[in-house]
Amino acid sequence: MEVKRSWWRRNVARSPSTRGMLLHNATTTLAVLAVQAWLAPLAWRAALLAFAVGACSWVLVEYLVHRWVFHGLAPKAHAKHHQAPGDPLYLHGPTHVVLGTWLSALAVYPAIAGVGPGLVAVAGLNVTYALFELIHAVAHYPSCPHGLRLARQWHLLHHHADPATGHGFVSPVFDAVLGTWPPGSDVPRWLVWVLPLPVPLLHFAVAEAWRGLSRRRGLEGV
Repeated sequence: MEVKRSWWRRNVARSPSTRGMLLHNATTTLAVLAVQAWLAPLAWRAALLAFAVGACSWVLVEYLVHRWVFHGLAPKAHAKHHQAPGDPLYLHGPTHVVLGTWLSALAVYPAIAGVGPGLVAVAGLNVTYALFELIHAVAHYPSCPHGLRLARQWHLLHHHADPATGHGFVSPVFDAVLGTWPPGSDVPRWLVWVLPLPVPLLHFAVAEAWRGLSRRRGLEGV
């Protein structure tokens, strides 16, 4: 518990970038849902589906932004995070990149799915983005929770082994599909092909459970 409290104080209470990210995220999410409810109300099942699809779409959005913006078009915006990965001031994406991504989603999602589902999907994307930022910060903390250790290991390979690999922090799906799988990862590549669903943290959680089950079976066989 003390680790969690100290992490929260260090990365939220003392980090203006984290506080700003959470405030922007909460404000824009509520605003998008309010506009959607006014312009194009949906049945709750349709809204729930659109929200879930938008939340899972962060897997692709993160990969695209991380690989082709942070390590392609605008490397300087991401360089300080690689130079000081644990610094709370540089844990989150620069404001102009975050706003550009959000405005792009506001244009693209309604154009693809319609105004109602598209705006709810943007809200789902927003929520997963906020969770990603917090989990990403936790993963850079040395005493991160046990369930995030494979995700931390995956991400540290990106930082310290090969920055051209491991772009999908919340999921290895697109790293497997697009050939940027990091060498030395403890996540089995076959797991992506067995479970190709782009659900955030799904593959890391299943791989961790598989490793735990394999260890118990090995101990039972001794």
